[in-house]
Amino acid sequence: MWPRGFFCNGYINVNGEKMSKSLGNFLTLDESMKIYGADATRIAFADAGDTLDDANFVHSSADHAILVLANLDTWIKSTLESFNSLRETSDNEYIEFVDRAFLNEINRAILVTEKSYESMRFREVLKYGLYGLTSLKEDYVLSCADKGLRKDLVLKYIETQLLLLYPICPHFAEIVYHKSLKPFISAEKPEFISHLRWPHVKN
Repeated sequence: MWPRGFFCNGYINVNGEKMSKSLGNFLTLDESMKIYGADATRIAFADAGDTLDDANFVHSSADHAILVLANLDTWIKSTLESFNSLRETSDNEYIEFVDRAFLNEINRAILVTEKSYESMRFREVLKYGLYGLTSLKEDYVLSCADKGLRKDLVLKYIETQLLLLYPICPHFAEIVYHKSLKPFISAEKPEFISHLRWPHVKN
């Protein structure tokens, strides 16, 4: 169970400048977590750079992460509150196509995010596994505005979104899975998301 690899970077910049007490931009992990919380801090570090260049912690990235997570949490809660009003299937050809396209994009997001994790390209993980997948969900919601969302795809999206995000935002993913999603999925599934297997998709 030893790690199969590790990632190193040089110095850490803050907002594009070398972190230094003399510049007044010195920031410890403890301070960052008090300001932004653990998961938003982890997102900002994942977005700080994937090369051997100095990592760049950007305050606005952490601020944006808080907003993204808050919006995602709000959407999940509000959608699941009205879960019973969502549709099972559709006899509309266009909506059926939209459903299939959304499922395909979810599976594609799993594949590219997994590849990004394996190559330790954490900025790409956020690109595909958080921002990209969230954007796809918004497109799906707009496309189904008149007919409503399909129940199984909503659950598939939420579970996938949380699983792809879990290695970077374990606290957020665990809480949302346990408190919001778990009552709507199979009782056979684990109580905690940390016990779920990574989603498998055939190429």
